[in-house]
Amino acid sequence: MLAEECLEESKNLLSNGFYNCAVSRAYYSILDERESGKS
Repeated sequence: MLAEECLEESKNLLSNGFYNCAVSRAYYSILDERESGKS
């Protein structure tokens, strides 16, 4: 799911798409870990 969202984001941000994609994936991975720790 995240990968697909990432691809869509890359399409919208042509110049920095891949960079933002990597940052977004890392960011959401951290959020997922924090959410998992809460529940």
